[in-house]
Amino acid sequence: MKKFHYSYLICAATTLTFFCITGLACNAFSIYLPFILKAYGISNTQSSTILLTRSLFGFLSTAVSGWYYRTFSLRNGMMIAGLCTVLGFFIYALAPDYTLILCGSALTGIGFGLGATLPISMMLNRWFKKGRNIAMSFSTMGSTFAMIGIPSLITWGIEHRGLKPTLFVQGIVMLVGLDCG
Repeated sequence: MKKFHYSYLICAATTLTFFCITGLACNAFSIYLPFILKAYGISNTQSSTILLTRSLFGFLSTAVSGWYYRTFSLRNGMMIAGLCTVLGFFIYALAPDYTLILCGSALTGIGFGLGATLPISMMLNRWFKKGRNIAMSFSTMGSTFAMIGIPSLITWGIEHRGLKPTLFVQGIVMLVGLDCG
């Protein structure tokens, strides 16, 4: 019988990480914007600023990622980045105003910049000598999996339970997914 190699678990964990950080936190977030616009009475420009804040903090986080991963181990750094993303969603859920939504967006951007593509490719490079491209392709599919069916669940949750509970539940789902990953 052939021995099960630990690298397959690493590939599954990185797929879950992509699912949570890139798929749920970034790609699926656009589903929330019309509801945030309505609930907080903000303008279209302000809602665009939410995405701009996330993108700016993601870019800046990626710029310092070399230092970040020299300071923290890869595993600890990915865990902290994932927690930043989850904390961003908890702040979204608890935010009484636009300013705190921007804080949540900044944390989500930091988590995305430090915890998505770069550390996942570093992790896969450590575990795969052959088939590295296939492992990376499989892992990045995690973000695509989040876009199949999840937007419908988010919309249903907002319409039946409300914006803040849906954001909170998504934060919990991401926390569990990142814990498993």
